[in-house]
Formats: sequence, C-alpha cells, structure tokens
Amino acid sequence: MPVQYETVVNHNDSSRNFISHITFNVKWLIIANTVVFLVISILSRFGLLDIAWILNTFGQVNSAVFAKLRIWQFATALFLHGGIAHLAGNLFYLWIFGTLMEEEFGGRRFIIYYFMCGIGAGLLQFCVAPTATIPGIGASGAIFGLLGGCAVLFPNREAYVFMAKVKLKYIVAILTAIEIYACVMGTRDGIGHWVHVSGFAIGIIYIKTKWFFLRGNAAANISSTKGGRFDNIEL
Repeated sequence: MPVQYETVVNHNDSSRNFISHITFNVKWLIIANTVVFLVISILSRFGLLDIAWILNTFGQVNSAVFAKLRIWQFATALFLHGGIAHLAGNLFYLWIFGTLMEEEFGGRRFIIYYFMCGIGAGLLQFCVAPTATIPGIGASGAIFGLLGGCAVLFPNREAYVFMAKVKLKYIVAILTAIEIYACVMGTRDGIGHWVHVSGFAIGIIYIKTKWFFLRGNAAANISSTKGGRFDNIEL
C-alpha cells in the first residue's frame, strides 16, 4: 500500500522534516537488515554460500524450531528477506513507524517492543502451523506490531494513501481486515498473513494494557479520552 508522509511533529519542534530524521535503534536495525541481505546475496551469487542452508538454519522452520532446539530461529528470521522488494517494504515501514515509536518509548523500550512483536508473531505462527517445513522469513511481524502500536498511540495522524489523506487508525483497520480475510480463506500466496495479524494483535494488546510503560508518556496518552497531544497532528 503506497503511503506518503508530510512532516512529523516533534514534542519540541513542529517544523522538522521527517525525511531528514531517523532514530538511533531504527537506523541500526535498517543497517543490520541491509547488511545481512547484501552479504547473503553476494556470497550466494558467487557460490560461496548455500541459500537453502541459511534459510533452514536461520529462517523459522516450525517443524524444527522446537523439535531440533533451534529456538534462535524466532529472532534470526527477522533479519532474513526474500528479495529486494520484501526488504525495502519492511525497512520503509520500519523507518516511518519505528521512528515514531522510538521517539515515544525511548531506545530500550522500543527494542524490547520491536522484538517482542516479531518473536511473539513467530510463536503464534508456530501454534497455527507447528509442522510446517517451509522457512518463514522477514520482519513483518515486528513491522505490523509497530503499525498497530502507532494506530493506538497516534490514531489521528494522517498519511497519503493513493493521493488521499487517511488516518492511521483507518489504515490499520483496513489492513487488519485484509489480513484476517486472507487467514480465514487460507490464501496460498506465500505470505505469512498469520504473522501479520499476530504482530498487530501483540502490539495493540501490549500497549492497551500498558504492561511495560505504565508510567511513561505513552500510558498517559492512552488514558486520555481524546488522545492527548497527538490529536489532529499530521505526519
């Protein structure tokens, strides 16, 4: 879904252009994902690395993750991507929504939230298909967790979708409906729709119940009946 943004309103500076801004942990997550993708692509291109071995060792293979004690796969799968479009899409949304979330949470809480959504989505995917042998890869669970979190914290921020301004809460509602439909219909498109739905759910429930940042700014904003200082702010 093509999404364009205008400016991000910082707590102290409402005029800073979003394009020139990226937070510390988001930057390093983007770098890490990019480096992993390039190293694997280059080495495999010259026959120095077996892609199948990488996918089966570091991708999430549900039939092996517990049976063969490959628990690390829940985390390492977040850094593997199936192509440049897959990588670029995830990193774009990480940049946009991750920057918003890290500015609100702070670095440590953001990293915990990011991996909790990603690993949690992988665990739920395992519960849905525990005998699956096809490796699951990508950071989509974590990214959808960020998107769901932003919809709770910044519901009225707006983005351009196909040239029209749409509030984040509506974007998330539409995406959620699409993903749930794909899950129910059993769409065979090679996309982990259950991972997407799980990421949404984990992120939203985590924030709504204020398990982690009970005393943080985000909790105060959630408790506000009108969304606090984030009402009517455009991205």
